Amino acid sequence: TPIQVTMNPPLACYCIPGNTDCTLDDEILNVNFAGINNSSTGCTGTGYTNYAATVAPATVIAGGTFPMSVRVGPGGNEFVGAWIDANQNGVFETSEFTLVGAAASGGAGVTITGNVTVPANANITTTRMRVRVRFGTALTGTNACIPYGFGETEDYSVTIVPCVPLSI
Repeated sequence: TPIQVTMNPPLACYCIPGNTDCTLDDEILNVNFAGINNSSTGCTGTGYTNYAATVAPATVIAGGTFPMSVRVGPGGNEFVGAWIDANQNGVFETSEFTLVGAAASGGAGVTITGNVTVPANANITTTRMRVRVRFGTALTGTNACIPYGFGETEDYSVTIVPCVPLSI
């Protein structure tokens, strides 16, 4: 007898990273990327916040490179990484990772900047972007979902549009 099984779309299947400790100011205070400019008062609870439905999505062009800046708290030596689920399969893969940068912070915190390149073969759709800050140890492409000692994670939506060549 046939049975119909309804599956969640990939956007509903992203891992939620295990709890991280952000009580020592290893936190995200602002994310600025391709139209997103989201400030927060810092991290509480589990160290994870999902802004995908509450902050307007960034708009990026497939194959383009875009500046990202992330203001982090004064926790110490901070590393910032970002993943964009370019193939929209619900998984943040190593190939979708960018190490945005690293800096020693103190006082009022520091802004870490870098460039994020969207793959030219990215699906033309709205998908998920994850931004993480980690104290003391560099982030790698395999760190999208794992818990670690000190840091914070924020998720956003990103709309990927096609690159349209101009004719002159």
